This record gives sequence, C-alpha cells and structure tokens, in this order.
Amino acid sequence: MLETTGYIEELSKDKSDESQDRIDNLKEFISIAIEFEQNSEEQDLETFLTNVALTSETSNDEENDKVSLMTIHTSKGLEFPVVFLIGVEEGLFPIARAVRSMNDSDIEEERRLCYVGITRAKEVLYMTLTKRRTLYGKTNPSIASRFMEELPEECIDKLNKVEKELTYSKANYNVLDKYKQKYMNNVNRSKVADNVKATVKDTTKETNPDDIKLGSKVHHPKFGVGTVVSMVGSDVTIAFVQQGIKKINKEYTTLDIL
Repeated sequence: MLETTGYIEELSKDKSDESQDRIDNLKEFISIAIEFEQNSEEQDLETFLTNVALTSETSNDEENDKVSLMTIHTSKGLEFPVVFLIGVEEGLFPIARAVRSMNDSDIEEERRLCYVGITRAKEVLYMTLTKRRTLYGKTNPSIASRFMEELPEECIDKLNKVEKELTYSKANYNVLDKYKQKYMNNVNRSKVADNVKATVKDTTKETNPDDIKLGSKVHHPKFGVGTVVSMVGSDVTIAFVQQGIKKINKEYTTLDIL
C-alpha cells in the first residue's frame, strides 16, 4: 500500500527531519505487523487494530509502586534510584541518521541526551542492548553504542558481553568527563568506583585536539588517513587519501595524529 499510493516516495522528496521521522514510523509499523503475524493466533485486521489500540493506551495509575516508562526528553529534571536505558545500540542511540551523516553536531546532540539519561540515576544505572533487532521491517545484528565505550571502565560492570562489539576506545574524551564540568562538578570517581566495587585505573595518554596543526597527518576511524589542509577554530578540513576532503570538528571526533 505504501508503494502503490506513492506516500513513501512523496515523503522522500522532502528532506526535512519531520518527513524522515514519518518514514521511520511507517517502516516501524511494518515491524509491528510482522510481530503480530508471527505471534497472534487471530490473523484478521480487526484483532490487529485492537491490539495496536490497546498497546498505545496510556495508564492513569497514580500508585507509586510502578515502573515509569518515558523518553529521555521527558525525564529531564527528574531522578530515580534505578534507571534502565534500553536499546543503547548504534543506529538507535545514536540514531541512524546521525551516524550516517557523520555530522559532529548531530552525534554531539545524541551524546548530550545520553548524558541526560545516565544522570537520571541516583544509585544504579542499567544500559541494555539486544544481540539482534527487528527495526523498520528488517532484522540485523546489534552493535553496542559508542556511548557505552565512552564511559570510564572503573564505573561499569559488563554483565553479559555481546558477541560482536565495535570499539570507539580511541576517543579523546568520555561521556562523563565531557559534561561533568558543566553539570556535575562534585563527581568523585573514586567514590563511584567504590559503589560498584571497582578499581580506579590510571588514564592513558591520548591525542590532545590542540596538538592537531595545519599539515598534521591524522587517522579518522571511518575515513582513514588524511592531511589537515585548513583550520577554523575547532573545525578542521582534512584531505583523506581514500575519501576526499571532509570537514571535521576535532573536539568531538576521534582523530589520532600519525
């Protein structure tokens, strides 16, 4: 129906985020239909629509003994003893279009939101991901979000390592250090480590963004080796051997000096 009516094609012509969100919602609707078809004994349209309506109903239960389910945007200003961040996977968090664009500001906005989610927890934080996920009608293996890799090792305990991991450990910051100066000046890493019965490790020396100069030979995790040909503030223009010329923000991107 989506193809026959031309609705998807029409939305694709509009490059706005709103149109892309609508396309993603339509594709996810297909995933819901597939799940219903696989798990429901009744295979008729009326049962499907009833199921969707019941799933989307909101509860007005005022009792305190319950789990609060909300988006990260909604959670701003709130705190809970225990918090679960669900679906911390590349393509979900950060969202796929931010990953595809390799736009530093898009990734940075996702990283800031992740920090908001992390700091909602007063005592314990769980970050979860699946081994594989059906999204927009397609099932693919999941990869742990780069935001997990950016957390200090002494603060985390991996309960169940996934089969496939993608490492972003060369990043010259971690998500807590990045924002604690602004939001959490009283963070005590030793105390946090004690709470999870971990040992504080010495930090390794990593590339300082200020060391990157005009003419520096650098390595980017996606684009490979290149040479810095222009610099304006934190924005550096790099001529990559295989990928051509790209503009990168050195503050938010993994760049190793060769």
